[in-house]
Amino acid sequence: MRTAEIGEVLRRATGGDLCWWKPGEGGDVRDIQRAPYLLELRWELEPFDGEIPPVLTRLYFAEPEDYVELLLGLRFGTKDVRDPDSHDRQNDDIDVAERRRVEGRRWHWGLA
Repeated sequence: MRTAEIGEVLRRATGGDLCWWKPGEGGDVRDIQRAPYLLELRWELEPFDGEIPPVLTRLYFAEPEDYVELLLGLRFGTKDVRDPDSHDRQNDDIDVAERRRVEGRRWHWGLA
């Protein structure tokens, strides 16, 4: 079920059908204040039996300037809001994604 939910958003992403998140309206894509060239897709996946609250899942990605038709997935992470260290781990995920974006840019992410 979780794989299907993630797959549906990724299918919409490849079709160019994602929409920007707006307060009160929802949406798929959000800016990240901590790393201005990164974006995130968010999922609040339904919990398995015994898991409360739902699993918060993030895909941190970039759209390269030279290849605007691409979505480069840079880090996939989950967040358990019951864990007091979850915010720090989320920041670590963002830092890893940003580092990958910067390092990959030097090599054009292996794209010709």
